[in-house]
Amino acid sequence: MDFNLSEEKIMRKVNTLAKEINEYYSKRLIREIYLIFILNSSFIFASDLMRKLSKAGMILQTDVVSVKSYVGKKPKPIKANVEDIYRAKLDNKNILIVDDILDTGRTLTYVRELIFEHYKPKSMEICCLLNKVKAERNLHFEVRFIGFNVPDVFVVGYGIDYEGRYRELSYITTIDQIQGAKKND
Repeated sequence: MDFNLSEEKIMRKVNTLAKEINEYYSKRLIREIYLIFILNSSFIFASDLMRKLSKAGMILQTDVVSVKSYVGKKPKPIKANVEDIYRAKLDNKNILIVDDILDTGRTLTYVRELIFEHYKPKSMEICCLLNKVKAERNLHFEVRFIGFNVPDVFVVGYGIDYEGRYRELSYITTIDQIQGAKKND
């Protein structure tokens, strides 16, 4: 299946998401939020989003949680660097978790539970650039901010990788399209 998101379309969506997030917190009289980026794949999206939120006047603290949940195209048991969570001081913070893609929901569920296990945040919301449309997800929480709905295909680019490759692409496409193009060269 062909699927592409151009750099321009992605940047427009990042702007839109930043406006939605700013409006959401402004209505609640919240100017300071604590962004937690799920690494490695969200780092480009999170950086772009963070700059837009800062330009909108939001006060930001940031941290990361390194999580691995795939080998190639196959899900594997989640491994997180829990030291990332332990070093943060998240009690009484308004947290926004930023991730690249909502797929099965396992990673976000794991990170949320890890935070709630150790802290009492004032609030916690989630922002994902991509929402993979699939029926087998069973979330017990809302993902408030979503950029694009995407088909159930393996995508790469804009920070999202396949075996450590293709993060540098400024656009998002499927791994099958990338691999197919290489075979045709």
